[in-house]
Formats: sequence, C-alpha cells, structure tokens
Amino acid sequence: MALDDRTDLAREVLAGLEALDASRDRVGTALAVDEVGVVTFTAGDVCRVRGLPGVAVDEVVRFENGRLGVAADLGEDEVGVTLLESGAGIGAGTRVSRTGSVLGVPVVSAGVGYSDSRAHAPNENVDLDYFVKGIRHTARIIAAFGEQ
Repeated sequence: MALDDRTDLAREVLAGLEALDASRDRVGTALAVDEVGVVTFTAGDVCRVRGLPGVAVDEVVRFENGRLGVAADLGEDEVGVTLLESGAGIGAGTRVSRTGSVLGVPVVSAGVGYSDSRAHAPNENVDLDYFVKGIRHTARIIAAFGEQ
C-alpha cells in the first residue's frame, strides 16, 4: 500500500471520529436519579452494587464521585457494573445512583472478508485490499453516526 493511500485512509478515519465526537457533544449528559445503592465489591473495571432493584441492563449509573458505569449483570440482590471511567475513588461503601438512562451508544457490525477467506478455519485469511476497504467502510459508518 502506497504512503498516500495510508495517509488518505488515516484522514478518513480521523474525520469520522471527529464527526462522532461532535455528535456526542451535542447529545449532552443530563441524568436523573431514581434509586441509590452501595458498592459491595470492586475489581479493576467492574464492581458489584447492592440496592438498585429497578436498574435495567445497559442503564448508566453514577457513583458519588461523579464517575459513570453501566449496569451489565443483573442479579437478584446485586448488580454487576462496568466502569466507564477510572475506578479511582470507588470502593466498598461508595454510593451509586440510578439515572434512568441507557447508554445509548450505536453499535454496528461490519465484517471484512472475501469468498476464499476460509472463515474460522486454522488458515483463515483476508486479502489486504479487502481489509483496507473494510477500514474505509467502517470510517464512513462512524462519520454517518457523527452526522446524526
């Protein structure tokens, strides 16, 4: 692949990411509190929370230090939360509030391959030109989400 092609590709990807960031900035982050729970356990980027009986899967929760997480594993008495930011300052006893808002992140899956790729075989492969076309396609999808 020529240097100019790589530069053009990088430009397309960056333009798509900038459009997505601009769109995210327009959405805002106004959140409301319904219930308050407490962290019972933390490990890396996840924690367990007790006291949020009405929380929904993918609902955004806010910790008392302002950090955000997403309810991912709904148990009978506790909820598994994936942290969206650093876990600094979050430990057992930290209060957590429901927001009533789901994460709301658009998700798209776009495969890259060709008919002779032997998908999921030990010798799976992809042609470099198809791979680059897939990157360009993904950049256009990101740009389109940014324009909404």
